[in-house]
Amino acid sequence: MPMITKNKHSAVVIIGAVVISAGILLYTSLHQDSGLSYKTFKIQNGWGYNILSGKKVIIHQETIPAVAGLGNFQSEQQAEKTAELVMKKIQTGGLPSVTNTEMKEILKGN
Repeated sequence: MPMITKNKHSAVVIIGAVVISAGILLYTSLHQDSGLSYKTFKIQNGWGYNILSGKKVIIHQETIPAVAGLGNFQSEQQAEKTAELVMKKIQTGGLPSVTNTEMKEILKGN
């Protein structure tokens, strides 16, 4: 009988290791890079950004979103921070929108 108990214990350990390994693989596959990137660009009166999926532009943003009347980003850093925020929202399943409060916080930082 002791041999059967040892075999059961070994089987439980092996099954547990397989389940944990499968969970790790599933988690990493679901949270891998989504293929999104951004690229800032200089325009006449400031900066803008594109959000890309692979090589395809999915968002082209030349003006500051959510804050009426401000026009273009005055620095590349403002455009970068906004693009990063939008990408994060898309990657987490949210809408690619920026609130007035979020935008004011980004602009205040520069």
